[in-house]
Amino acid sequence: MASFLFADFETRGPDLKKFGPLKYALDRRTTLLMLAYAFDHSPVRVWTPQLGESMPREIKEHILQGGMIVAWNAAFDRHIWQQVCP
Repeated sequence: MASFLFADFETRGPDLKKFGPLKYALDRRTTLLMLAYAFDHSPVRVWTPQLGESMPREIKEHILQGGMIVAWNAAFDRHIWQQVCP
């Protein structure tokens, strides 16, 4: 298993600054556009659920095995993981 999953979500929804991360993630208008991610020093990849792609197996396995996740805006990304991800 990789040591770290580096992750950065891109979303669309209501005014994030007005709502704050949790209310934004809970709002039904918030949509996950894509996730740029990489494991350790591997090349960056992109998951685009808007194109009908299922979450990559390697991401699911990493999470289920308790792998570490590094996020650039951790409060926002944590709420997107918990509330918006399929």
